[in-house]
Amino acid sequence: MIRLREVFRKLEELVDADRPAAAVVVTAAGGEQPGLVGARFVVTENGVEAGSDAPAWLLQAALHHGKEALWANRGGWVRHQPAVGADDEVQVEFFVDLAVPAPQLIIFGGGHISQSLAAMGSMIGFQVTVLDDRPLFANRERFPTARQVLCKPFEEAVLEVPITRASYVVIVTRGHRSDETCLRGVLHSPAGYIGMIGSRRRVGGVMSRLVEDGEPAHLVRRVHSPIGLDIGAQTPEEIAVSILAEIINVRRGGKAADASLHRQKV
Repeated sequence: MIRLREVFRKLEELVDADRPAAAVVVTAAGGEQPGLVGARFVVTENGVEAGSDAPAWLLQAALHHGKEALWANRGGWVRHQPAVGADDEVQVEFFVDLAVPAPQLIIFGGGHISQSLAAMGSMIGFQVTVLDDRPLFANRERFPTARQVLCKPFEEAVLEVPITRASYVVIVTRGHRSDETCLRGVLHSPAGYIGMIGSRRRVGGVMSRLVEDGEPAHLVRRVHSPIGLDIGAQTPEEIAVSILAEIINVRRGGKAADASLHRQKV
């Protein structure tokens, strides 16, 4: 039985909670099981949270393809082939639709680059949060388009701001110590992107310290630093463009080359 009311209620609940979810619907089925068509499921990172009564193999297939779509941030049509030797399975076609929260641009630091970054980020649809420990830099006058502006020590701010897979974190504080504090605070988060400003020499030193302190190499490698695509940017505005270009590249699965070559060597 297709529990449509349960499915729609769960989707509404997840959207209200800003939790990403995939709605997975069977649109075609082969073999002698036409009753599978129309089965639908709500998939999150935690599993299948609502859906139709269905065979275990179909639940697992919906879970697999729903999670893949969430990881790739891309829905669409997908065909599931039966496993070898699985006589009870048939070929099915799913349509996966994503219900994801608006992307969050979280900026640590309230300097000139951050001003341009916040304005451009808001323009292209990000909900922007800016954090700085100086009242002169963390205020609404400097960041009128930001959804949230927090003035707190970075050690506290990094613990207070919720970070999800829909979060894109940019670390551009006034000094390398603050940058490193923020990076350590977000390294284990599920953020879709983490980028930190800095020269290759300084960035290399930070990354080496992280590994020496026992941070997993695969987490260190995910950090984009030096930050931004290499477009020869010089002014704060140009640097902001390069950072947003890199974020879009990551978010949309673009093919621009990653300038953070040191990440391959950690």
